[in-house]
Amino acid sequence: SQPAPEREAVDNSYFDDAAFVGDSRTDGFMLYSGISAGKNLTSNGLSIFKLAEKKALTIEGESYTLLEALALEEDGKVYISLGINELGYRNDKGFYRSYCAAIDAIRAVQPNAVIYIQGLIPLNEKQIEEYNGNKYNLTNEHLRVYNDLMRKVAEEKQVAYLDLYGEFADENGSLPEGVSRDGVHLVKDACKQWLDYLKTHTVEFDTLYPDGPEEPGEAIEPAGPDTSTEDGSVQG
Repeated sequence: SQPAPEREAVDNSYFDDAAFVGDSRTDGFMLYSGISAGKNLTSNGLSIFKLAEKKALTIEGESYTLLEALALEEDGKVYISLGINELGYRNDKGFYRSYCAAIDAIRAVQPNAVIYIQGLIPLNEKQIEEYNGNKYNLTNEHLRVYNDLMRKVAEEKQVAYLDLYGEFADENGSLPEGVSRDGVHLVKDACKQWLDYLKTHTVEFDTLYPDGPEEPGEAIEPAGPDTSTEDGSVQG
């Protein structure tokens, strides 16, 4: 029920059998962190609400949903970093239900993988306002609500939670100056810091599941975004 503890750092080869699921923030991480390992299963604007239906990924010329792409081969770890695009929808209940459904679906196609839920790295609201007017009203206050919901999902679904918010937040709970150019996406040095955190916060499969993983819970229908909101996605 606690975030993954700090331990001795692994090297980059640990991520050879990892799949990284996320939006443009994770794509930046894959490009600039120096990880040089793992599969990049990211898509601009990817949302937890549409993992099972949106053909967001193109692999060798074929279009796949995220879940279809994950099922192509066996992975040892699955790192999930989603939530920024969903913040603008203001649908906390739908986010929680969709995240639970996503974990069950991912476990069904990757039963032997350690699943990591990565807590959201904070935002710099001042920079967002300067960059695009913060038209989606993205706030760290709401982001912390989402992180609490993801912690709850991790505990309920018995997967690992990574407290990246605590790694990056300054004394005001914000993303510090100089870490991002637009208040959302991270600069190269921050991507390297992100990787350093992942390398020192790992969990073994047998630790999570000493008796083997539980069967996925009863399927929960994912709740889509609040249709009263015209467009909550920041296309991140």
